[in-house]
Amino acid sequence: MGVMGKSNGGASNSIWWGLSGVSIGDWTPSFFVLAKLPGPRANCDALRIQRACTHPVDRMTHTVTLAALQADPAHNGKHMQYAVANIATRGHMQSFATHPSNIVLLEFHPDHDELSPGKELRDGLSVALRMGSTLWLANDESLSIERLSISPEDSSGRSSFAGAHRQFALHDFLALPLPPRNAPGERINEADIEGLASDGKYLWLTGSHSLRRKQPDPGDGIRRAHKRLASVSADGNRYLLARIPVVEQEGGHVLMREVEHKGKRRTAALLRGDEHGNELTALLREDEHLAPFLAIPGKDNGFDIEGIAIAGKRILLGLRGPVLRGWAVILEVALAPDRDPAWLRLAPLDAEGTLYRKHFLDLQGLGIRDLCVQGADLLILSGPTMDLDGPVAVWRWPGAAGAPDARETVVAAGVLERVFDLPFGHGVDHPEGMSLYTHADGSEEGLLVVHDAAAPSRQIGESTLVADVYPLPPPGRKKKKKSG
Repeated sequence: MGVMGKSNGGASNSIWWGLSGVSIGDWTPSFFVLAKLPGPRANCDALRIQRACTHPVDRMTHTVTLAALQADPAHNGKHMQYAVANIATRGHMQSFATHPSNIVLLEFHPDHDELSPGKELRDGLSVALRMGSTLWLANDESLSIERLSISPEDSSGRSSFAGAHRQFALHDFLALPLPPRNAPGERINEADIEGLASDGKYLWLTGSHSLRRKQPDPGDGIRRAHKRLASVSADGNRYLLARIPVVEQEGGHVLMREVEHKGKRRTAALLRGDEHGNELTALLREDEHLAPFLAIPGKDNGFDIEGIAIAGKRILLGLRGPVLRGWAVILEVALAPDRDPAWLRLAPLDAEGTLYRKHFLDLQGLGIRDLCVQGADLLILSGPTMDLDGPVAVWRWPGAAGAPDARETVVAAGVLERVFDLPFGHGVDHPEGMSLYTHADGSEEGLLVVHDAAAPSRQIGESTLVADVYPLPPPGRKKKKKSG
């Protein structure tokens, strides 16, 4: 990338940058505009970076606001450098997909960013959940929940920076079956956190509940590669379905092991189980559809939870796998406190004592990667069940988070709305988690998306990551694919 030149816009306070050797998938930026806008404080400027792109298929020029960044003196103007540094190829972008309306810089603390040698938190985020000015995140190879604080909206009406990183270790709240590591220097006994949701009182979270098959290393010989591919293990901390009290403090949110308010006590608790499974997997071992897949690793179309949503007293769990003849699965359960407040148990969903329900959805062969409630609707992030790049799409299941249906369902494609398709990279940038991203007044700006296998171009400086915000069309208004 080279800077061809710049000129001062005079009274408009605009700076025009011409860039050479830059492309973003199919989109070729023809120029950038850095417009200086009044900032929230006298010693700060808000910089809006706009991109004019020409698409090779329709030959039309589109101007997209990439970010509204606050240039804070504490960062020595690095925000502008960050934005320019992020303009790089992110893999092939599907031409029919929607495009971000905003980006958010996620700044992690360098001391908490490293998971193990060569692996960082920001390399792969599996979940995201916004609660007011708090953004909860997790990496699926960790044993912690990450909290970032979202900056106030700038003069453009956007919040485009989240920092003040604080880490909450799960072992401080929950009686997980395995220690963080079996021995010093060994890999983390990960929880494979694949879902976050909140009912306002608790932060709910789920692990994948999946088996893990070893991956051959690039330098392995045939015999060692065969041996690794035959190795399947159950990571006991993955059997995680839990809730942790969340309280508001000084304008943000924190997690508490126990809290009492007006005589009512809330305690962190997880579904009863051990390193071999929990009450839910014990029930599913007798299920006619799902039982055979509990012995198959997640990325082989085996049982794999990715996504949790709270709908009243019901908990919805999205399955990445199995996908049965093209039909994805959502499990519906309810949890109640056990006699020991540190544990939860499955509770009946109805008077007949039903402990879980299955809902089959036609997502055109894709599995579920995350769930998100919007009003009475359920938004579903879908992607491949196997270890593939795409396609990736967001769907709307109207009314699924509203009044309970009190029965199992089979949801045909005609009932679902395919909201939009998301871009993805080849070997990088796999959309994995999503959250509604709202304005300070509660109005919805769009959908924040975080990625597994984040591309190097998303990783800025020592511990900062770029996440995308996509505009959400109104319910019932389908996003059409571009022709060509």
